[in-house]
Amino acid sequence: MNQYILGLLTALNSIECGRDTSKPNIVIVLADDLGVNDVSWNNPAALTPYLARLAKRGVVLNNMYSLPICSPSRAALLTGVYPFRFGFQRGFGPIHPKGVPTSLPLLSQQLQANGYKNFALGKWHLGFCSDQYVPTNRGFNNFEGLYVGDEEDGIMESVKKRKIPKYDTEVYTEKAIELIKDNTDQPFFIYLSLFTKAYPKELVSKQTLKELRLKKIQDMDFALKKLVRALKSTDQHRTTVLIFLSDNGAKYEDITKESDGYNFPLKGYKGTLYEGGTKIPGFIYSKLLSQSVVGTRFNGLMHMVDILPTVLNITGSKATPYTDGINQWQNINGKKGQQRNTMVYNVDDSFMSPIYYNSEKKGRKKFQIVVREKDMKLIWGQVNVVKKSSKEKEGKGLRFNKKLLELYDLVSDPKETTNLARSHPKIVKRLKEVGRMYYNQQQPEQFRDSNYFKKNEVLDAASPHGAPSNWCSPVQRTTCQVDKFVEEDYDLLNIFFGTLNSTQRVHCKTTFSKQQPY
Repeated sequence: MNQYILGLLTALNSIECGRDTSKPNIVIVLADDLGVNDVSWNNPAALTPYLARLAKRGVVLNNMYSLPICSPSRAALLTGVYPFRFGFQRGFGPIHPKGVPTSLPLLSQQLQANGYKNFALGKWHLGFCSDQYVPTNRGFNNFEGLYVGDEEDGIMESVKKRKIPKYDTEVYTEKAIELIKDNTDQPFFIYLSLFTKAYPKELVSKQTLKELRLKKIQDMDFALKKLVRALKSTDQHRTTVLIFLSDNGAKYEDITKESDGYNFPLKGYKGTLYEGGTKIPGFIYSKLLSQSVVGTRFNGLMHMVDILPTVLNITGSKATPYTDGINQWQNINGKKGQQRNTMVYNVDDSFMSPIYYNSEKKGRKKFQIVVREKDMKLIWGQVNVVKKSSKEKEGKGLRFNKKLLELYDLVSDPKETTNLARSHPKIVKRLKEVGRMYYNQQQPEQFRDSNYFKKNEVLDAASPHGAPSNWCSPVQRTTCQVDKFVEEDYDLLNIFFGTLNSTQRVHCKTTFSKQQPY
């Protein structure tokens, strides 16, 4: 009888405000280009006091990693799959007919199948040329924000013409608060992707870019205070998991004092595979955390692809059949779970097509393999994001577009100052083998014709999200293999030559979606 009563009380306790609280709300706040030195739990001089307060009352993710630029990192977060597996290792521009393949389910779609209402706010940057790529067809009930979000994309001009503060953190925070207050009877997932990056065209009067950036970070700090206050006022504070992250490290900045660097004390910056470009600030705040871990730092290795399986575990949602991620919830809570010992920073290759491969103007072929095993990190090939251009770049003493071979012990040398490649040939050999395995699993980064429309036709200030959709065919999946495919209807066949296997042809078949897969 006592066990029966205990079970009944447990069931009753899981019902609050008319909904099942065994499915906690999920709020993911994603900052744009925030470095590890931009936050108060790493730098006492940083002006993020409320974020630091939340981090102190939660668990700091002390070894959290992402991709070095925007679109790949967001794709990793929402798919749980390394972006190199579906051609997203470099991201893409505003008029490229590209998006996350429709056969790859997003976190939002998997939560939706478990009864969640999902809302995306702010920056999308995961494809919009087809309606099938946009948030409202990828598991989100509603989306308010911009499909693209870089100054180079021309969005600033669209925003100015419409006179709508689409970059304003307050706009999206107020909408998130409204959603929190309106959805107390059903579990929800809010993906709040803020525009914390500072753009020169936004400067007013004699304001500097550094001052504008600092203001945006302070605005974000205040916004989180208002958001948590809304959770408390609706009695959802104890049934919500808040995850705070940055999409990548901060951009390059010209500073005179090293300790003032946004990524200090790390080497590198956004766009590079050094720690400064890929190690990000983050924490989890929730009353569902064990009291034994509150106020601690989780030092286990964690990657952006781990967010999806971790959230699925927290919410009791069905695990995705395929992911590169690891459920880290038990580890974060002080219990023993599956440990991450290896990690892929990125894999890429210039992958020449046959017409260029046989040309004298083919230029230098470039590749990039950056992997980690426990404390050891191997950089093999190019350290910055592989682009089509072979133009040489140099930045703050870093060698770009060069074939590098560097090995670092990140425990004894977190600043990556001492290259151990020559003194540890066996470790280099082993990590090269790991890297080659992933290299053979990658999908070439494919940009189909980027000149579908003129820029001013694709980026339209009159469109609700800064750009119209449905001007391209959505990709369902791309499969690559050495043997030639048999051509099928509605498929695109391409042949590539890689850098590490330059005598071997790689045949890739892209299949386009005719209808919604979900």
